[in-house]
Amino acid sequence: MVYRPRGVTLLVAVFVVAAGLGAVAALKVGAGIASTYDALLLLGLLLALGASLTPPTLLLASLFYYLCFAYYLLSVANGLWLRFSVVLASSAVNLAAGLGLLGMRRWGYLLALAVGILNVVGGLLTLPVGLISLAFGAAVVVYLSGDVKHEFT
Repeated sequence: MVYRPRGVTLLVAVFVVAAGLGAVAALKVGAGIASTYDALLLLGLLLALGASLTPPTLLLASLFYYLCFAYYLLSVANGLWLRFSVVLASSAVNLAAGLGLLGMRRWGYLLALAVGILNVVGGLLTLPVGLISLAFGAAVVVYLSGDVKHEFT
């Protein structure tokens, strides 16, 4: 069994919960993109199936396919996929930091410290909304910069 200070155990819980919430948020963003795009494609497909019956439906189906493609390009240009990727990546980093802290590993300590510093910087850049991020990041940095830093191997 690995000796772990209570503060580190609390940070492990916080990082793992943050990772879980981040993954859920990323999946929600990704599902929102995919579900709208899929619905438009399905509607276009249904119109294309009916196109064999009437020529005006063929024109409408073509229009829907162009709309689907335009929607996809707009979602990419609007940064939805970028937001999805960033949230999922930050969730993975939070999970890795939590697991590293759980094992009292030096790389987990450094990763958690980097996450704390990034939270401080992000909180400062997005004040007053980023006040929670700033407070969390500052608490992580202050705690990990204390005597606990010598406990990691």
